Amino acid sequence: MKIFGLKLTGILTGLIVSFVISSFANAKSNPSYTLYKNTLNQGIVVYPSATPQSKLIGFVTKLDFKEVDSGQTVMRFGTNRENLALMMPENVQNKHEIKKFILIQQLSADEYMVGVYDPEWGLTLPGPIFGLEELMTNIPKTLNVFNNVKDGIKT
Repeated sequence: MKIFGLKLTGILTGLIVSFVISSFANAKSNPSYTLYKNTLNQGIVVYPSATPQSKLIGFVTKLDFKEVDSGQTVMRFGTNRENLALMMPENVQNKHEIKKFILIQQLSADEYMVGVYDPEWGLTLPGPIFGLEELMTNIPKTLNVFNNVKDGIKT
């Protein structure tokens, strides 16, 4: 076999094929995420973590969420296999004892898609794209639902 006019041996051919396959695999890898957690074991997963809006991250930390993990997102189903989305791996969720979390996918500097995971409801994926201000308005409301708080009163 000749590539670029060079005769390749079996070992060299194997190395080139391995390199090409691994390059394609790496090019299609899932985006990275950052996991934030509060003292109630609730999480906020933001991805891709390479381009987070600093205003969003500042807001998340003001809500007493701390960065606890990061890594590559994986495709997962909700509790009853009702929806499918990129999120943190299940072993990371279990390691940090997170039962409920909000998924935030940053599409641009001011466009976000959001998902909500709760073991009772499964994975909810609202359709609209949210702006940053709308997202920051709705995160505390979602946390109130997680905590069974309605109109400032725990139910």
